[in-house]
Amino acid sequence: MVHPTKKDAWLLVLVTAIVLFLAGQGIYRLAVEERTWLAVMFFCIAGFLALVFYSFAEYEVIEAHLVIRSHLYRFRFGSIPLGDIQQVFPTRNPLSAPAWSLDRLQIDYLKNGKQRFGLVSPTDREAFYRDLTRAEPALVREGDRLVRKK
Repeated sequence: MVHPTKKDAWLLVLVTAIVLFLAGQGIYRLAVEERTWLAVMFFCIAGFLALVFYSFAEYEVIEAHLVIRSHLYRFRFGSIPLGDIQQVFPTRNPLSAPAWSLDRLQIDYLKNGKQRFGLVSPTDREAFYRDLTRAEPALVREGDRLVRKK
């Protein structure tokens, strides 16, 4: 099952305002000041932000992996082997992640023997938990988190 990213309205409004402000600055620089190079710079920054921020992510459990995709690049942003996941729990960690919401899940996992983590924000947390526990029976539900059975 594919789990789309949750989208916070306030974050969409904020990013839209920033993109519109930058585009407006580009128009002003071009029309009033006739500074083409500066206008192009503002348009490029606005376009880049729009592409990055409006490309939504999705998460999917495939075979023995949790695959995180970015729609902008149409590639696998990340893949976490389910056997390496140690725990999954709610967080509001604001670090950059392929997520449009601060209502996130932190996924702690091992990679090459080192502790790592990823942040995701699936729209339906319960369905996401169900998919993970079906695909990896060693992950069990304990309250609002998944933990690996010892």
